[in-house]
Amino acid sequence: MSSSTTPTVIPHSNPEVAPNSDDLATIDLSEYDPEQSRLMSERCIVVTPQDKPIGALDKKTCHLMENINKGLLHRAFSAFVFHPQSGKLLMQQRATEKITFPDMWTNTCCSHPLDDFEEEK
Repeated sequence: MSSSTTPTVIPHSNPEVAPNSDDLATIDLSEYDPEQSRLMSERCIVVTPQDKPIGALDKKTCHLMENINKGLLHRAFSAFVFHPQSGKLLMQQRATEKITFPDMWTNTCCSHPLDDFEEEK
């Protein structure tokens, strides 16, 4: 991938550098739940395919299909809780207010370790 086709990653050595937001300017989150919109600014840990941290970008950038299709990877985790006797999976239906995958049935729990917290890196 060339740097002209991928978003600029905030290197860990310089967290004050802003990501390239040209593509993000056209994405308006004002119609979404204010808290969900605020959470899109949290910084995910951007990684190589070998899970080596290479920087950080906001959730909004990390979840754009255009960037995912270009190979942009970020750390995330999923939890799957199974009933010990029946083996049934506990699932959740995502809230209507969610920006990513609203109302979808999904795993028990998922989230992101954030670059904003040293202990999560």
